[in-house]
Amino acid sequence: MAIKSNPDFGSAWKENARLHLTYADHMFKNIEDLKTAEKHYLLSIKAFKQANKIESSIIRSVNVASIEYYYSNLKIAQNKPYEAISILEQSIFNRLEVLPDRKLYFVHFMFVLDNLISLTNTKVLHDKTIETELQQAHYIFNKGCGFKDLSADQQLTCLLYTSPSPRDATLS
Repeated sequence: MAIKSNPDFGSAWKENARLHLTYADHMFKNIEDLKTAEKHYLLSIKAFKQANKIESSIIRSVNVASIEYYYSNLKIAQNKPYEAISILEQSIFNRLEVLPDRKLYFVHFMFVLDNLISLTNTKVLHDKTIETELQQAHYIFNKGCGFKDLSADQQLTCLLYTSPSPRDATLS
């Protein structure tokens, strides 16, 4: 007899993750209790990973990455930039492994790129090399645009073409 998992159980892990995230954000931003915030960011990451084990999803993987981004900001606030760098490096690597080669996920690629910019800024501020980050940025543009081996000029064209224009928002 096969064992079936209760789909509501995965939802419980997601809700658990969201509660920990909300509490961590509150402790970090409003109370400035960094130790408690760290504990709850880690519990939120763990809960989203557990939910992903039950029912794998790209969105859940992106959720984990979002929390890891906040957690890296906490590490910077704790004056632990090298830990922040390590967290962002691993998070970016994990997301690039998960995201498929489709324009549908362009927003997620842009989020990865934002994290990569944050990682690069942190590394530059602490005299670390950024060669890997430049290679990852090239990879993100190529994968996000759905093309292979675009030049820097072609990447910029892709970014400009796929970015919404302020004029587009006023047309109806």
